Amino acid sequence: MRRHSEQLALEAFSRAVQAHLEAVRRLESIQRELDRAMQVRRACTSRPASDWSHDQAWQAILEGRLRDQSNAVASALHLLNEANRALMLARQGREGVEKLRARRRLHWEQEGRRAEQKVLDEVSRRETLAQGLLGVGSDGSAGLEP
Repeated sequence: MRRHSEQLALEAFSRAVQAHLEAVRRLESIQRELDRAMQVRRACTSRPASDWSHDQAWQAILEGRLRDQSNAVASALHLLNEANRALMLARQGREGVEKLRARRRLHWEQEGRRAEQKVLDEVSRRETLAQGLLGVGSDGSAGLEP
């Protein structure tokens, strides 16, 4: 479940990165177009007033597009940051569950080893007690020396 949430968050983050990159690409394209329009206006000072007015109107349109695209880039960046935060939270959640599962497994294994050791200690204690009652030495001899 946590892995699935993390995968979904990763996919959303990937889409946000792509959207941000596309917004930046469009912004750069508009900026290049505006730069060209400004160069044309500067280079052609001896043009009719109607052409000058047309160029000025086009430059104003491009400046408006540039502002709009700058806002779109800022919005895409905000969404990218939100997607990144969601991804980090999903990843932390998954890692937290995995750590908890690992601790529980370790505890279970330790409890199993303790129980096994307890049984072995009890068997050893009974064997020692039985040997003492029977008078048998640890080497298996009857314990009676002639």
